[in-house]
Amino acid sequence: MFETEASCREFGHLCPAYFVSESFTETTTGRNRSRNISNSTIIRVARRDNNTCQISGKILLDREIEIDHIIPYSRGGTSDEANLRVTCLECNRKKGKKIEL
Repeated sequence: MFETEASCREFGHLCPAYFVSESFTETTTGRNRSRNISNSTIIRVARRDNNTCQISGKILLDREIEIDHIIPYSRGGTSDEANLRVTCLECNRKKGKKIEL
């Protein structure tokens, strides 16, 4: 977990507060599989995708980034980096539980 401004600088930008706070989680009581996405995974995916929505191509500020499961978690997708991508809020909400490759 990245707890200081200095540790975020290695990624070429300052991290917003939500990246340096507790791990992001999408868990729901009663589920057996984990949907936790660590801060370091979020940062790596954002860096890999150049803070750009992978659906619309819009360049995003750190605070605008949504992390999307390409194959939705509800349809058996994992929270591995290979199944995650950066999207904007609008595109992520439009996609919902659909599979769009």
